[in-house]
This record gives sequence, C-alpha cells and structure tokens, in this order.
Amino acid sequence: ITIADWKDYDIQALLKQASLLVTDYSSVFFDFSYMRKPVLFYQFDESEFREKQYGQGYFDYKNTVLAKWTDNPETLMCQLEQNLSQNCPLLEKETIEEFFPFVDQNNSERIYNAIKGLKSKNYGRKELQ
Repeated sequence: ITIADWKDYDIQALLKQASLLVTDYSSVFFDFSYMRKPVLFYQFDESEFREKQYGQGYFDYKNTVLAKWTDNPETLMCQLEQNLSQNCPLLEKETIEEFFPFVDQNNSERIYNAIKGLKSKNYGRKELQ
C-alpha cells in the first residue's frame, strides 16, 4: 500500500503499476477503470463532504458498475480482501464497453473528425475559427 503525495510521485506511473485503487471522490478512477482495473470508493465523510465541499453532481458513486462503494471501514476491508484474493480481476468486458466503447489508440482521430464534421456543417463558424 502506498499513500502517494503528488509532489513525490508521478500519478501516471502509479496508475500503471497499481492493481487496485481505493479513492474517495477523485475522477482519477475513470483512468483506472479505463485500464480495466478494480476501483473501490471509500466515502466515509460523504454527508460532510456534500455539505462543505461539493454537492451531488451528475455521477452517482453509489450506483455505478465501474466500482464498489462504501462508507464503512469494515466493508472496505472485506472488499479489499475479496479483490486481492481473486487477484484483482479485470472489469467485465460489457462493463467497460458500456462506459468506454472505444478502447484503442484512435481517440484523437475521432475528436478531430468530429470537430471537422461540425466545421463542415457551418455551426457557429466564427466560434470554430
């Protein structure tokens, strides 16, 4: 287990090396899920966080197929043990395809073509130039 301070570690290297991610509200879990690695949300302070930091957004941490959620430390330990004893299985193929239909090296090309398509349709021409 590594508790990594951003000043001392390269997050990209850690994501590649790690077998499992425990996080609270960080969007880094999307990157981890994209790599088909298991994620556990441990949001022990959810009510205080929602009251003092950020209200509930569009993403429902409790009801996502990308991760398991808990606010209980004992449940977190059980989830950790379960994942580690199963050698951190990858997410199911259907789960990944639901959220990430393209797992390849062509994202930049798709973005370029989408922008080019918008430009050719003359949508807000001045705004696109």
